[in-house]
Amino acid sequence: MVRLLLDSLGYKEFASLQGIFRCDFTDAAEIPEPLMGYAALSQALDLVDGGDAGTFGASTPATRAQAAALLWKYMSK
Repeated sequence: MVRLLLDSLGYKEFASLQGIFRCDFTDAAEIPEPLMGYAALSQALDLVDGGDAGTFGASTPATRAQAAALLWKYMSK
């Protein structure tokens, strides 16, 4: 979901650059390299905060609540 939103906002080419991003999610080591740019941008833009556990959750589907929160944060900026 983060990738779809950031791609639609024009971040696709930038987020696709590999080897230049880092993020502070607790599961950062588990985020696949092609998604690291999206995770880092979502954290920098304050779109995803990681919840209580501080995770990005690249391998888990987003819940409706997470999707709604992501869209709310985006529209509130």
